[in-house]
Amino acid sequence: MTTVVVFGGGGFLGRRLVHRLTTEGMSVRVAVRHPDRARIELRSMGFDRVTVVPADVRDQASVSAAVAGANAVVNMVSAYVEKVGVTFEAVHVQGAETVARETVAAGVPRLVLVSGIGADADSRSPYIRARGHGEQVVQQTFPEATIVRPGAMFGPGDALFGTLAELARLLPILPLIGGGSTRLQPVFVEDVAEAIVSILTDPTTVGRTYELAGPGVYTLRELVSMTLHLLRNGDCSYRCPLRWPRSRRCCSSSCPTHRSPPAKLIFSRRTTSRAVPCRVSGSSISNLKRSRR
Repeated sequence: MTTVVVFGGGGFLGRRLVHRLTTEGMSVRVAVRHPDRARIELRSMGFDRVTVVPADVRDQASVSAAVAGANAVVNMVSAYVEKVGVTFEAVHVQGAETVARETVAAGVPRLVLVSGIGADADSRSPYIRARGHGEQVVQQTFPEATIVRPGAMFGPGDALFGTLAELARLLPILPLIGGGSTRLQPVFVEDVAEAIVSILTDPTTVGRTYELAGPGVYTLRELVSMTLHLLRNGDCSYRCPLRWPRSRRCCSSSCPTHRSPPAKLIFSRRTTSRAVPCRVSGSSISNLKRSRR
């Protein structure tokens, strides 16, 4: 039986991947910093055949023990906010290198690194720059590694629409940083998990880079409007270039920043059989209403 080690397998994407791997008959070893918490969560989802082991990508010994005897390794550990001991450099660069190096040492033939769309070692953003550097060190250490760059993912429990919905419930108005013009190409989390499984079972994906995104590009303002529409709150947003506005008055239909929600505010699903290397792929995206149930 194929054994796949998933670093970060207890997270938002990780749980979906674990489910799909077990459905395909594979044995899964989930490597996480907090194994007790992961065991409870995974067992509540019915993943009784999954083994959970303690591992920290910043600790070489724990990584070495986790990958021993595996047939494939997926590293999807991520840090979106830096704090003491957990920096972008430590997780996305040094941690990614440690996983790649120990995977090579263990003789594991497949490695998939889950990075992020737009990863760029020359970016001014510390997060994006660390992602880019992480990809570089993994490719140098394990040239056959496959890199996956998903766009902003959504689904039950996400940090995209879930966060917007929570802010909409708590605040009288929603600040749109930069006027809400930031463009995103959201992708359904289940589609990303499905793509990773396909990559692991397809030898032609070795050493390639895939960017996974949904078929539609939206501004932050449009995504906020979708969220508010589904909450039946209308559109009550405020353009906020740099910081929270001093006035917290809720806008009304006469407010210049108010607009009626579009007539159709759901994503369409489009399924493709494979991703396109080094380009934004046609990875499918599911109905937004389904993700909010």
